[in-house]
Amino acid sequence: MSIISRIFHSYREALFHSQQRYENAYVNNAGAALRFYHDFLNQLFVRYGSVFSNAHALSQVTAKIEGYFQRRDVHFVAIDGTCSRDPFDDFMVFFAAAYGVKGCTHIEPEPPRLRYQRWSMDQDVSIVAYVPVPYAEAGDITDAGYREEFVIDDRSKVNLSSIHTRLMQLAEIYLAYEMARSSALEGPKLILMDMSLSSVLMSSDVGMEHIHLWGSPIGRRTLDFQDGLVVYAHPFNSRLGVPTAKKYRRWTYLTRLFAEGDGRPIPLRDLSQQSGVHQGDWVASLDEPHAAKLFALRGDEVTPLFDFRASWADSVRVFEDFCDRLFHRRDPEALIYEIREGATTRRRWLSPEDVSFLC
Repeated sequence: MSIISRIFHSYREALFHSQQRYENAYVNNAGAALRFYHDFLNQLFVRYGSVFSNAHALSQVTAKIEGYFQRRDVHFVAIDGTCSRDPFDDFMVFFAAAYGVKGCTHIEPEPPRLRYQRWSMDQDVSIVAYVPVPYAEAGDITDAGYREEFVIDDRSKVNLSSIHTRLMQLAEIYLAYEMARSSALEGPKLILMDMSLSSVLMSSDVGMEHIHLWGSPIGRRTLDFQDGLVVYAHPFNSRLGVPTAKKYRRWTYLTRLFAEGDGRPIPLRDLSQQSGVHQGDWVASLDEPHAAKLFALRGDEVTPLFDFRASWADSVRVFEDFCDRLFHRRDPEALIYEIREGATTRRRWLSPEDVSFLC
């Protein structure tokens, strides 16, 4: 056997050996997965077929649906997103989109049946954005910290940037926002998303010190740090006790009280009775850095330093303007804004933290 023949023979043996290991790994993993299903996972599945084939159970479900939606047919929209990044020689193109599939579920009592009606594709909704960013301006859209210390070139910094996934999340949230604001006749009664409110709030809480939007214009004024505090105090729901009056979020609880009220001062005695927190603890909480930028203690009354409802409305305007320019008008400079840095004003790209703030 020649040397070349021995080399190719060894190559064949190596390929065969690797293929056998690959196939054995698949067989072993499949067997383990099957055992896991029979031992545990099958207990977590709910067989709704038996529920919806039972007339009594179906009537209970129907009563709950009619009580919540005031009708038996539930019109819904299911929203999902996608994103990508395509590198070129001098710039990278970020792509983000959200697609909403509309449909309706019908509950028929006789015979008991749940029927799904898919709407036509022309009734579905979607939003898309393409954002080309030059590598020369990559500093604006890359996170600070370790990426500056351990990554050498701009292309690597942009590759590590998570801005495309955050733009996808923004697209999904903005599409859901538009669906919720649509007319009563056309709007869905149920919005389905593959994310929970808690996960959105956790992923978008990037820290106030990392956001660069402070100083960007809103009409005749600029967005400032205090506006960001009002934003991060949301969502508000007094029935659910959100935000909480616990020590670590006490300033957000107070923000909700003033935003839902008329902005008049609140006596410490009334605040203590309403929240169940001792007056002395409230005095200590009002000395914290975030609280000091929002409230003032004058005598025995707590006073807001500005109009929280107007601040929230201005922040929503910023969100709507950026999203409208990005997803509807497809403005190539939608993610560029002016910011004051020292004595100069410059135009910069939204950073991933800025996009998270919009979310």
